[in-house]
Amino acid sequence: MSGSVLLIDTLGTGSGGNVELRVPEAIEIEGISALSPIFSGIFADVASEVRNGGDIGITAESLRVTKEGQISSGTFGIGNAESLTVQIQNIQISGGSPFGPSGLFTPVALGATGNGGNLKP
Repeated sequence: MSGSVLLIDTLGTGSGGNVELRVPEAIEIEGISALSPIFSGIFADVASEVRNGGDIGITAESLRVTKEGQISSGTFGIGNAESLTVQIQNIQISGGSPFGPSGLFTPVALGATGNGGNLKP
């Protein structure tokens, strides 16, 4: 379903939790909500507080991220984002829109002072 999100967001003074997905076959992340610019995806972000985010780990035979789908471990504040680790045999990333591209990201938002996450194979 377009606009479906798995979100682990660090909002307060505690550290973020981790997301670990282990799928024997395929993971597909696709689309953006028709009602608002909400990307389908998996996100472990740090809001404006001081703590660090959580890790995202994905293990699968294949991963398909298309039509604005995103996986991200980023920071929007002074806390550090953590690692985005993918152990995938086949990856397909394609598509985008004026709202943004499809992909795997470890961003630091404009004005944030924390470190972005590490993208690991």
